[in-house]
Formats: sequence, C-alpha cells, structure tokens
Amino acid sequence: MSSISGFWTDLGFNNEVLKDSCPDNEETVKRQEASLLKVYRSRTKNKRTAYDIIKDLGATEFLKIASTLHLDSILKNPNANVTVFVPSNDAMLVISPSMCSNLTSMNMIMRFHLAKGLIHSSDIRENGMLVTLAKWGQATAKYHLNIKTNIYKSNHSKIISVSGAKIMKPNHDGNGTVVHLVNKALYPLPITTAYYTIFNYGNFSILKTFIAKSYTLLRVLSDLDRFLTFLAPTDQAFKKLPADTFKKLENDVQLLTKVFVNHIASKMYYTVGITANFTAKGVSGNKILLKKIQNKFNVTVNNVTGQLSFPDISTMNGVIHGIDTVLYNSNPKSAIDIIG
Repeated sequence: MSSISGFWTDLGFNNEVLKDSCPDNEETVKRQEASLLKVYRSRTKNKRTAYDIIKDLGATEFLKIASTLHLDSILKNPNANVTVFVPSNDAMLVISPSMCSNLTSMNMIMRFHLAKGLIHSSDIRENGMLVTLAKWGQATAKYHLNIKTNIYKSNHSKIISVSGAKIMKPNHDGNGTVVHLVNKALYPLPITTAYYTIFNYGNFSILKTFIAKSYTLLRVLSDLDRFLTFLAPTDQAFKKLPADTFKKLENDVQLLTKVFVNHIASKMYYTVGITANFTAKGVSGNKILLKKIQNKFNVTVNNVTGQLSFPDISTMNGVIHGIDTVLYNSNPKSAIDIIG
C-alpha cells in the first residue's frame, strides 16, 4: 500500500476505507486525498482542543503562562485525555509575579489544574480525589498530587468545588478534553499533611510550638485516612491572649490538646461552601458554628468567636483556615473521643 495509505491509517482510517488506496496516477492520488480529507474534516467537525475552549472562555492569562512553560502542547493535543480546571483572568491574580518567575514551581501549579481522564461535573463526588499531572517528592519517589472535591448543598443551590474553587461554567467538551471554568486558582498546592503545613507557614510559628507538644494533635493532623478542617490561630491570635492564659496553655499539654482538638472539624469546609450560617461537627463531637457575613467568615466554638483571616490553605488531608482568635474558654470539650 502506498504512503498515502500509511498517512491516513495514522489518522485512524481503517483498511476498508483504504482498500483502494493504491493509486496508479497523479490524478487518482489527488482525488483520493480530497475524498479522505473530506471524511476526516467531517469526523473532527466542531471538535475543539482544550486550548481552543480556554481561549473562547477568555482565560487568556492561563494560556499565556501555559505557553511560557510549553504546556500548551498538552492543551492543543486532541488525544490529551485531560480535564482542565481553568481559572478566570481575575482568579489568576492570586499567583504573585515572584511565583510566576519561578518556572519549576509554576510548572507544578499549572499541571495541578490538569486532571487525568475526562471528568464531567456529574462525575465529581463529595470528599473525592482527582489525580493531576502535577508531581511532588524526591526525584526517585515522586507522586501525583490529588485535587480534593466537595459538594456543598443548601436549600437553594449546589456548589461543586475542586481544591476550594467553585466550578462556575462546567462541562465544556472538546477533542480529548473537558474544560471547567473555576472562580479561583487551585493554589496553594496540597503537598503535605495539615500538621506539616503548619510548620511550613510563617504565620503559625507559635501554634507549631504548641501542637508539637501533643502526640494526639500530631496524630490527628497527620492522619491521611480522614479529611478535616483545622481552624489554626495565627501568631496575632496568640498575642491577644492574656499572659496567664498563654502560660497555662504553654505548660499544660492536656489542656492545650483539649483546646486545639476543638479547632478541628471532621470534614473539609472551604470558604466556598460556607453559607450564611451553618454548624460543622468537630472531631471530638463539639459544635463549630461557621457564618458568612458579606465577604467575611466568622467561626464560633464554646461561645468564643473569631474570624478567618488566612483561609483556604489546602493540605493532603484537608484544609486549614488561619483565624485571628484562639477559640478558648475555661471548659473545653474533652479530646478523649479521638485519643483511642
């Protein structure tokens, strides 16, 4: 069979279509090429790549960075078999210029927005995980990072979120791809557990010295078999405590364990899922009241109220919200339920 047959076979045409593809003159070659091209065009009609869809959605900032990192080859590949969670141009502003200049980090962040397989919104499950193209770890032991998925329901709506980002315009099908427009960049990346994430952030230097004293807190915040929300007091929150209260927590491991266990909810609650007013269950059975007031989020535990000041830090086993108040009173709930 001639080279024309081999060319079109590579494009997916079977031998039945190509059985007469042994031309005996130039005119026959042209006629067969025109015929095959017509069939090929009809097969691919209206089949856009991820790149085309993202461009039509106006997410040009995402495409610019993808091109800089040579990731546009994936987005233009009709056989990519990826799902893209693409942030709007405004949503991309959360990524700082200094981060953009770090090409290695930026490459990983961008790849985290690409999940393996074709995933529609109907495929997304509560407390689910999607495997991304981003990898983390030592050179000899890298693993794929996972997007955590959540479905938040209220009386009037259902919100589907991926790593805390709300899917705004779902299910744009293309050739070898599905594209969803989301309202924020999927960042920071969930590269460690909640326990070690606290140790990697400068805002929590006092908190990390406290939780390092408690084996129970280490165990709960490092547990990969549960998804949780940790309401983590920042350094500024601790500075608001009376000196004697601070000293009491510092010197009493049992007390600080009880107090900070009450800062942990048993499910993932990103801010996108916090409605006007709802109650979450703590890992020790206590109630955690979460409330949205305009664009701010309040949290109340044991009649002590604070505000989320540094929200939506993704971890391997949940999400951390930095808060501006230590949610402490003189009768914290016992941590016995999770010591086991």
